[in-house]
Amino acid sequence: MASSEKRCLYEVLGLNRDCTPDEIRSAYKKMALQRHPDKLVQSGVPEAEATAAFQELVNAYEEAPVMGNLESPYAQLGGGEDAPDLYEICAEAISSEYNKSIRVP
Repeated sequence: MASSEKRCLYEVLGLNRDCTPDEIRSAYKKMALQRHPDKLVQSGVPEAEATAAFQELVNAYEEAPVMGNLESPYAQLGGGEDAPDLYEICAEAISSEYNKSIRVP
């Protein structure tokens, strides 16, 4: 973990890019147990290296909010076909405010 280069979150989690949210959660939980600093230090890994390995895993999981961390603010917006069209919502709001501003008293 001495490298300062950031790895792809899928690489860190050991998954393919087409994985499901359940696969991400499962991989994270499994790897969190394996990479927990207390466990790594007990096996002889230096504390700084153990902490860095665990932090890399946590960061990878947090970077996959839509897929893995379903409690993130981004994931709570939803997605898919039933998701609101944000462009349409913004356009309506802007149009409404514009129409109010040009009304003749």
